[in-house]
Amino acid sequence: MIALKIEVLNILNLLACKPANNQELAIIIVLSLLAAVLVLKAAAKALDFSMADIDLAAVCVLVPYVLSIVAIAALKVYVLGKIADPRLQLAVIIVTLLVILLAVAMTLCKMLMKGGYFMSLAPIIFSVVAAVVITIGAKYTIGAVKEIIKGFDATKDRTEAVNKDLQK
Repeated sequence: MIALKIEVLNILNLLACKPANNQELAIIIVLSLLAAVLVLKAAAKALDFSMADIDLAAVCVLVPYVLSIVAIAALKVYVLGKIADPRLQLAVIIVTLLVILLAVAMTLCKMLMKGGYFMSLAPIIFSVVAAVVITIGAKYTIGAVKEIIKGFDATKDRTEAVNKDLQK
């Protein structure tokens, strides 16, 4: 069980582009999930799904997301170690994610938001793309903010040093 928890955390860190700490991890994951939910709702509404609400979009995003992470972690802990070929390991992961997409995500979107089964694929793909874009953008934005703060701190230190020299 501990190995599974560690693997879930490793997968979350990988999905969030390896953040520096848990605070950054939480920010990036929350922002990406929020973007995915909002885009799924907007895309479903644009495709005339009769029940395209924010709460149903959240369920349609969160359930497959959590299921995917837990499934991949379980595969890594219990199955992939027994498969020698790395290409076959990758194929197992891809097939697992496709099954979750087809069996869970599209079915949830179809049943909860009252759209067509294959019409559900477009909003799901749009929401995944939005989550990826926001994840990458948030990662680089956090890095840029850290650099700006370092610059402000260096300027503050120089100002204090000049003020000390002027007071002498």
